[in-house]
Amino acid sequence: MTDPAGNDLAVTVNGTNGADEITAQGQATNAVDVTVNDGPTVSYTGVANLSLLAQNGDDNITVDVNVVGLGVAITANGGLPTTGSDALRVTGVDGDPADAVAFTPTSADDGTLTVTGQAINIVNVESVVYDGQADGDNLTVMGAGRFIHTPGSNVDAGTLQVDSDLGITYVNLGAAGTVTANGTGAADTLAVQGTGGSDTLAIAFTGSNAIGVDLTSAAGTHVALRSTAVENYEINALEGDDDINLTAPVNATGSFTVYGGGPSAGSDTLNLTGAAGTIETVIIRPDATNRDDQDILGLGAQIDTTGLELITYTGMDGDDTLTVEPGAGDDMTFVSRGVSRDVIAANSLPTIEYESVNNVNITNTGGTDTVEIAPTNLSGFAGAFTVNGDAVAPIDDVLRLVGTEAADTVTSGTTTVTVNGTTITAGTNLDELQINTLGDDDTVTMGNFGLATIIDGGSGADTVNAAAMAGAPVTLIGGAGDDTLTG
Repeated sequence: MTDPAGNDLAVTVNGTNGADEITAQGQATNAVDVTVNDGPTVSYTGVANLSLLAQNGDDNITVDVNVVGLGVAITANGGLPTTGSDALRVTGVDGDPADAVAFTPTSADDGTLTVTGQAINIVNVESVVYDGQADGDNLTVMGAGRFIHTPGSNVDAGTLQVDSDLGITYVNLGAAGTVTANGTGAADTLAVQGTGGSDTLAIAFTGSNAIGVDLTSAAGTHVALRSTAVENYEINALEGDDDINLTAPVNATGSFTVYGGGPSAGSDTLNLTGAAGTIETVIIRPDATNRDDQDILGLGAQIDTTGLELITYTGMDGDDTLTVEPGAGDDMTFVSRGVSRDVIAANSLPTIEYESVNNVNITNTGGTDTVEIAPTNLSGFAGAFTVNGDAVAPIDDVLRLVGTEAADTVTSGTTTVTVNGTTITAGTNLDELQINTLGDDDTVTMGNFGLATIIDGGSGADTVNAAAMAGAPVTLIGGAGDDTLTG
């Protein structure tokens, strides 16, 4: 059928009251072929408007744009479903260049889908699928509210939905494709879902309220997830032993929350990497309301975490400071060298590992606390390592330094203790210093250290000299062996 007057033909194609299959395929500018069920293909030329009215029943409508510059205003109206839903499937233009696809939902069953400039008005449709034909297409979903992105079983498939509005499922997008959540409200949220397996989520902000997320699952590396003008973020790793790799700065004006989910056998890990060219002061502490959650400050927007077993922080440029606050309870904190980083293990926090920082602080904020450090092999900091007690009366926090089973050398100043070349600073509000040198023949030489001190030489022939400690009490314990104790 051809419009003899030009390109002004308005075509309405009706389905039945049953379950229909309606297909429209672009052929050229203002030219479309349409098929209904098992009927013949009808070719329309000179078309300006095409309405596909599926009527009642659970209908499937397929629109294959197929050509650039189709120039037809298309409406896909699913009508009323019988028991299930009406579905719209759209394919773009096959081949290069990649199609720019934009989807704007307006209600639970209405919206607009635009493919390479070709708009499709969606009415009374319960599900929308876009098939990218593996061309590396770029899909953008626009809306105000809470976006939820769920990856599919294939790396170039998934679903993006805003609140309870009509969502879009994408398939065959192509490995080079992208999916973008474009917020149009003042307080939009993007919830990024992992899979039920062990995932790696690489996250970095590309600008203010703009993020890039690259998910790798057992299926491989998924298409890139992006955002623009989205103020709040939720990272939901779900089940499995997940690695969430977050590079600073966290450039969100709203909130940023990480949910580790349940580990299958090992742990969920948040790996934090500092920003180059920025002096960072990073604080990790339990949340004041829920001690099972954590607050991380100093990398941009506050990072709220829950369900994690390990947090790592890698500083940049050697000028950053890490402060760990175990919290207001009675806490025991251990510091030692791990396999590849220094490790801080507090009973109130996930295990924390760090490297390439300048200064490290452990600052207690309440309770009766003990911080035990094995300084000898620490290498994650270049500046000062300082331990502070809490200021809540009574002052009763303890700093304990532990040597090795080899021959240790320990010296002190008035506020510092050096164990085998690594210096620890006793900061504010500490009640007592304990030094345990363990085995072998150790040498401990104390300056006029300002805290009450207990020195336990352990086994071996130890030499302990605390004669210079004039202002604070000292207790010397020689332990097994032929020791020389001077106090």
